[in-house]
Amino acid sequence: MPETLALKDHERRDLALRQGAKRLMTYFLDFAGLAAESIEAKDYERFGFADASPYFTERVGVRYRTLARYLSIINALKALPTSDHDEAHHVIAELGAHKAAILAPALEKEPAEWREWAALARQGTEEALQEAVSSALGLKGRGKAGAPGERLLAYLLTQVPPERVAQVAWV
Repeated sequence: MPETLALKDHERRDLALRQGAKRLMTYFLDFAGLAAESIEAKDYERFGFADASPYFTERVGVRYRTLARYLSIINALKALPTSDHDEAHHVIAELGAHKAAILAPALEKEPAEWREWAALARQGTEEALQEAVSSALGLKGRGKAGAPGERLLAYLLTQVPPERVAQVAWV
């Protein structure tokens, strides 16, 4: 029997953390799949809630904003060919929540190309992936508002009464 090299403590912890993160992602994807079924069935109404957000936040104990990220991933997985669902679920779980959420719109738009998108996600940074997805969808990249302060000004103008927008923009 060949002798195996023992992992150093930091390597063992790193491996355990990465494996745990993958299991956590898998569990959360399974949870989100169940949540999607619950939302589609409008289960929240049976518990006196007008919509799903307060139901999940108050009754289930999961912030809806967090759940929404995973629901977008679930919707992307549903768009893929049925024969690829199990493999894709495994691959997406390995990517992690952030890259998977960035990837979701591209998977919905180009479901047949999901393996290529997943390979790109594995190899690159979140920023590079976001740029590639935005480009493929014909969107302006996140954080690229143009001149410094342009995004802040645009936000501020949404807070100004309509009759004062021109004056504030001029200043």
